[in-house]
Amino acid sequence: MTANLKSAVLSNLEDYHISQEYGFVISDPLAQLPPSFEAWTVLGKDAANLMELKEIREHVHKLPLLNYEKLESYRELSLAHSCLSIITACYVWQNGDIGVPQKIPKNLAVPLMGVSERLGLKPIICHHNTVISNWQNIECDGPLGVTNGQLIMETPGGENSQLFWLVTIEIEKAFAQAIQPILDAIRFAESEDKDGLKASLENVFVVIKKMTETFHKMKGLNSRVFFDEIRPFLNGWNRSNSALPGLIYEGVSEDPLEFNGGNAAQSPAIQSIDSLLGVRHSPDKEAFLEKMRDYMVKQHREFIEHIKSTSLVRQFVSNVNFEPLTTSYNDCIKAVKGFRTFHIQMVTKNIIIQANRHAVDHKYEAVSKKGTGGSELIPFLKNIRLTTEQHLLKKEGQSSCPVHDITYCDN
Repeated sequence: MTANLKSAVLSNLEDYHISQEYGFVISDPLAQLPPSFEAWTVLGKDAANLMELKEIREHVHKLPLLNYEKLESYRELSLAHSCLSIITACYVWQNGDIGVPQKIPKNLAVPLMGVSERLGLKPIICHHNTVISNWQNIECDGPLGVTNGQLIMETPGGENSQLFWLVTIEIEKAFAQAIQPILDAIRFAESEDKDGLKASLENVFVVIKKMTETFHKMKGLNSRVFFDEIRPFLNGWNRSNSALPGLIYEGVSEDPLEFNGGNAAQSPAIQSIDSLLGVRHSPDKEAFLEKMRDYMVKQHREFIEHIKSTSLVRQFVSNVNFEPLTTSYNDCIKAVKGFRTFHIQMVTKNIIIQANRHAVDHKYEAVSKKGTGGSELIPFLKNIRLTTEQHLLKKEGQSSCPVHDITYCDN
């Protein structure tokens, strides 16, 4: 593939449902489905409240089986996926670990599976349906963010849920400013333009720092509410969850199906940055991250895979031996490490410490210290952070990279 063709593939952003203003976030998401799907919209918007009242299952059983094939646009399909997956999660976890159903009723399962297949998503709560497509501004002309945003479909946790998701949405929105520098960096590495690549990496660095700065707004999250109300709602059903190793999707499969729950690894933003910088984790962690890309829409997944397969950034920086460029590259690696360090701090505060407290709500004990994606949380995150740091490149005159036990560092 020629350099020009590579750049052309990555520059046609609309084909990937990406914009330079909003990144992967849908720039103008729908808040209402067409009138014939009003039952989904109404129940989706009230699902969290009905879950708290333990009445969601009663309402689901009255839901009509609607023809999802009448949905047309990406925005319609994304909103439908939000409605159906949020209703499903509330239906499944209404009573916690005890009393989980063995199947999802046909009137949910069939359209959820059908909409998922059209989007290239999995039929479960995930980053796309809680973040990418689930926001609206309070004031139309104001910026997207915590102070001027609200969820289209509410999730359990009240004001803390709003804070958690709106900060996450704002992080995704902040990434948008890295889109053009990422495309430029790939092009400059291909053409061996040291100065152009250095400038692009400096811009990527600024964006990563902005994402981390935005992440710090999560400090206001109530840890108890997150652990007891928000996080259980994101649980998946697979063999890592002893309470629910799988669910039958009635009208779709007679055997239980397994899916991971919603988790941060499903965000296309950091995976895109890793791919640009050539960051590769240990084989088992890479396999998990690749699996989580199946919980992104097909176009976002393809965008990341294009970056991963075409970026020569790390190779060029390593070979050219130009210290200012190496510094810019290493600054990006350090910034990603900083983002992941803060993530570990938030997980420790909101999950690990909460799981050890005496007053913990034991309704969801089966996944108390695991990630909603099924991973062992702190060991996984620390390993990802370590292998990120191990990609620091040594500068001319250094006898080794500036970390110990380097596994992936270039010689």
